[in-house]
Amino acid sequence: MLSGMVAAAMSTYALKQSSGGKTAGQDQPTVLAELVGRPCDERTTYPESVWRFLHGKSPENPNKTRVQLLEERWIERHYLEKYGSHRAVLKVDLVCGVKANKKCMTLDDLNDEINMIDDISGVASLLSHHLRDMMAMTDSDVSESSSPE
Repeated sequence: MLSGMVAAAMSTYALKQSSGGKTAGQDQPTVLAELVGRPCDERTTYPESVWRFLHGKSPENPNKTRVQLLEERWIERHYLEKYGSHRAVLKVDLVCGVKANKKCMTLDDLNDEINMIDDISGVASLLSHHLRDMMAMTDSDVSESSSPE
């Protein structure tokens, strides 16, 4: 009987651990903080060119900015909670590195933060593609205008 109780207790503990451990936030802003209006520092502040690109109109949907589309995608993928829900502000604070009183960040929250930062990286990388395309067009314009006719 005792061995059955020990096995049941260990199984229960294993199930609890499979949902992930918890850790207190480090109270350091992430690159998500400035995008959603949370406090940031010089380490997490975007350069002006990147900021303007992220807040520029999206070619896929000219009625929305790239940041608005990212936020919609994050809510759709459940990285963030829907606006107005009781956990929405807490979740944003957790992924932005804002210290939340008596609330620990779970592994799921950390995974969501990583996925969101990866999405930002993907959108920001489009800036370098646009710049490369502009430079190629500029170089071809210069080449065409300086060619002898």
